[in-house]
Amino acid sequence: MYDYEFLKNKGFFKNFHEDNIEIEGKQISYLLDLNNALIYFEINIDDLNNLASKIVRAVTSLYQKIDFVWFKALEKNKIKIYSRNTEIKWFNYDEDKRSEIRKSKELLLNKISPNKIKGLFDLKGLENKFYNELWDVRLRIAKSINLPLDDASKLLVAQRFIDRTIFLYFLSGLNVVWITKEGGTTTVFGIKNLRDTLKWLNDNCKEDIFQFLNSIFFDILNVNKNDKFTKKTFEECGIKFEIKGPYLDGGLFREEQFGSYSERNIKLKGVEDLINLLNQYNWIVTENESGDNSDEETIGNLTPEILGHIYERFSVSFDSLGIKNLKEIKLDKLKESLKSGRKKIGSYYTPRPITNYMAKKAISLVLKNKIKMEGAPEVREFEELKNKNRNYIWVKQIITKNLYGVDIMSGAIEVAKLRMWLWLVSQLKENEEFEILPNL
Repeated sequence: MYDYEFLKNKGFFKNFHEDNIEIEGKQISYLLDLNNALIYFEINIDDLNNLASKIVRAVTSLYQKIDFVWFKALEKNKIKIYSRNTEIKWFNYDEDKRSEIRKSKELLLNKISPNKIKGLFDLKGLENKFYNELWDVRLRIAKSINLPLDDASKLLVAQRFIDRTIFLYFLSGLNVVWITKEGGTTTVFGIKNLRDTLKWLNDNCKEDIFQFLNSIFFDILNVNKNDKFTKKTFEECGIKFEIKGPYLDGGLFREEQFGSYSERNIKLKGVEDLINLLNQYNWIVTENESGDNSDEETIGNLTPEILGHIYERFSVSFDSLGIKNLKEIKLDKLKESLKSGRKKIGSYYTPRPITNYMAKKAISLVLKNKIKMEGAPEVREFEELKNKNRNYIWVKQIITKNLYGVDIMSGAIEVAKLRMWLWLVSQLKENEEFEILPNL
């Protein structure tokens, strides 16, 4: 039981204060660990599910130095933990969930101490796990291509398919893709709906899932129509359904030629392994500071920033290894290639706290002066569009007019574009009109 006694045995609450806070007319008691910046709540399951985010907002506003909020359900061994100062904000555990997910989280929980509670939110272990798993799937898909293409092209074909699929998972969390099942209603093709649909296809129409995804990529997300959305009807395993999605400009979903073969005609095997892997994770474009948008049925949360780390490692390993023969690439060589490759091409991924500090220092003064300039073009534009989403306008201007760069590795440029598109789309509010993505 990961309750007060568990924490006490781990070294917490040697110096604590008991108090209560009012949330929606309810007096909810808590323990404040004065030494470890942690607040502990033991509440019923309904309040845990419905009030956790509101409690977090209240106590983090009341106690500016609190880093962690620990929730324990009264009825069962279920916990939610909020972290104020980490990229991933929530850690969930439920003893009733699937054994492989439960055991991985139990290992982390049993290692905590007052000095190691941040380990629950550590991205390194999650990043390494996903990196190795994705490399393995990537290689198996590339090796499955039975066409007269060189091995570098085979690996690129596999990677482009993986990139698109991952983007679709992120996109599904933004409520801009819709699905209508035969005889049913139209619903958002959200992350759970996407996972369930792809799992159903994997279980029932495994041989069709490759073409199904390619149809979404090329016939929906890459079709430019005046109404901005394209619909396509599918029939899989005797069931008809329609998917509607926006046109995504920029090249990610543009079908390319490899030799005399178009991408959709390069048959890939092992796609079911990719879907099984991606379904184990929760895909979050921006994690809500005050709300819990993680999924208890998944191993952990993946964000565009984590993906950036992973793709930087992919690029380095790819360049360092050199692709002469796919059969010669072994996963145990990747760590060694990563170290030498970074030195060779000068590739290091700068963590967010450092880039945030550098960016704020570099542009804050210029930005303040620009805003004060009466009649500045950007200010006039925002005044004219004051009824629209200002954050979206800011981000769109930044990525289209203020960011420039070059890179010797074309893959790195594509990853940068992917990250910019996700950043832009994440600014959309619920039910807000979706625009065509800018061509970066």
